[in-house]
Amino acid sequence: HISCPTDKVRKLLESYSFKARLHTISNGIVLPETPACANAPQTDPYLILSIGRYSWVKGQDTILEAMRHCRHSRQIQLFFAGKGSLLDTLKKKSQALVDEGVLKYMPEFQFIGHHEIAQVSQKAYLYIHAAKLEVEGLGCIEAVREGAVPVIGEGDLVGTTEFAIDERSIFPCGDPKALGEKIDWWIEHPQERAEMSARYAAFARTFDIHDSIRKLIQMYNEALADNAA
Repeated sequence: HISCPTDKVRKLLESYSFKARLHTISNGIVLPETPACANAPQTDPYLILSIGRYSWVKGQDTILEAMRHCRHSRQIQLFFAGKGSLLDTLKKKSQALVDEGVLKYMPEFQFIGHHEIAQVSQKAYLYIHAAKLEVEGLGCIEAVREGAVPVIGEGDLVGTTEFAIDERSIFPCGDPKALGEKIDWWIEHPQERAEMSARYAAFARTFDIHDSIRKLIQMYNEALADNAA
């Protein structure tokens, strides 16, 4: 028996002819007792959040490059929550965008805890998930839980795309031009963003960690029964 955090991971293992029984079980997130409503994000600047370690695989470079293709780039405040070896490189790229006039606001880079992430997510206009490789991406669903509307890179090795409700929240992984266009669309359609904020917050509640625990216990019981047979 193998636990797979997303259907994409399960299908990938199936394609490699794994003989074990495969179960799709999310790692799950902790949910507040009261569901989040549509958040009231900051505008002008529009706060755009990304969570993840500073690494080529997480795609922060794609987000920065997307600003060159975004009509509203000077109205955007990027916030990268995380830490990692590419911090200095990403800061240099950010400064270059400011120096060239592409960005008005210098992107923020901070490592913050779960409580602070929830607070920033409640203020975020969009959450960008640009990772090139991701089995699940709980940072995305944790931001969505607070009403942040996601824009997620779609790729063969990215399971996070399953968190997108429709095509407006998807762009081809590693394509900064397509990402910039998606960001522009959401900024220019605030009513649609407000509607999807509430829908995404409700959708995130399907990833309750207690449901994941119950499914995992059931998988263990099946494994014990198979072993005893």
